[in-house]
Amino acid sequence: MLTDYHVHLRPDDDGTPAAQYFTAGNAERYRAVAEERGISELGVAEHIHRFTQSLDVWQHPWWQKWARDDVDEYCAFVREDTDLRLGIEADFVAGREDRLANFLDAREWDYVVGSVHFIADEAVDMDEWSVWGRGESAEKVWRRYFETVGEAARTGMFDIMAHPDLVKVWGGDAPKPGGDLRRYACARHWLSCGHWCAAAGRGSRRSLHSWIDHLPGRIVKISRKRRGHEHC
Repeated sequence: MLTDYHVHLRPDDDGTPAAQYFTAGNAERYRAVAEERGISELGVAEHIHRFTQSLDVWQHPWWQKWARDDVDEYCAFVREDTDLRLGIEADFVAGREDRLANFLDAREWDYVVGSVHFIADEAVDMDEWSVWGRGESAEKVWRRYFETVGEAARTGMFDIMAHPDLVKVWGGDAPKPGGDLRRYACARHWLSCGHWCAAAGRGSRRSLHSWIDHLPGRIVKISRKRRGHEHC
């Protein structure tokens, strides 16, 4: 059975209020496309930082900028107005595990998607707050990123680990390490990461497939996340 659990109903842009995108009609459009492509089960996993309650987990300025919606209203919408599975994409923030666990345990999710967008206070996939601005070597940034992904997986809080290759995607000018990149998929980074992985960005299937044999764990699922209005 084909499934897709890494779906966002709205793009990560300004001017994308919940009232415009969290509607039964918009959800049905995703459902229709999923059926056309043979996907039997569809789940939505909106980003945690779009909800005001996320600020109980982390007070990063970027989260403060985007935290506008109520997570319980989101949950009610998915449960009452759609037939989608209810999930959330929860960023792992080192040192905030207890607060994130409290946020997740307070609600009945069908699944939780874990992801890593930040290394400490710096982001790997955006110009603002970029980790690439301090002149650190690509080797060090990539090593820190994959160590953080492994740390996230080992918490046991996540049913799915999303786009574990995110560090390679952002910015054509971002440096990349030399040599065989499969070294970053060694067991010391991925211990207990027996979850499904959705690759990030163009070319992700090709690049992540080359890592699969090096990822310890039970299941690796390669899928492309569906984000925003234009993908319907």
